[in-house]
Amino acid sequence: MVDDVILQIENALDMIVNFMDKSGNMKKELKKSIYEAVSNLRNLIFILISNLLKKAEENTARTEVSQLKDTLEKGKPASSARQAAPSVTNNPGLTSSDTAASSPPIGGKKKLFSEVL
Repeated sequence: MVDDVILQIENALDMIVNFMDKSGNMKKELKKSIYEAVSNLRNLIFILISNLLKKAEENTARTEVSQLKDTLEKGKPASSARQAAPSVTNNPGLTSSDTAASSPPIGGKKKLFSEVL
């Protein structure tokens, strides 16, 4: 469809140039002005078509991305909350940082690991 429109525009501009060439009564300045106007129109039409094609490609890419996002979201589980890791300590009131900071046994100093074994 775009190619048909481009072809019709080119034919219309060529007709203007051909009418101008057939007319022998026109001054050189007027002919030059018409050639410049036709040239400018061709350049502007080319820019418009290029921009439209770029936007069409961007829209296609956006549509594909949104379809992929939808597909990924459909594949996810309903609950996205993460589960917490279980506690490592035996005493439910203490955490690993609390055990390291706990006081030594009553009545003495701390034993070394090698002494305990």
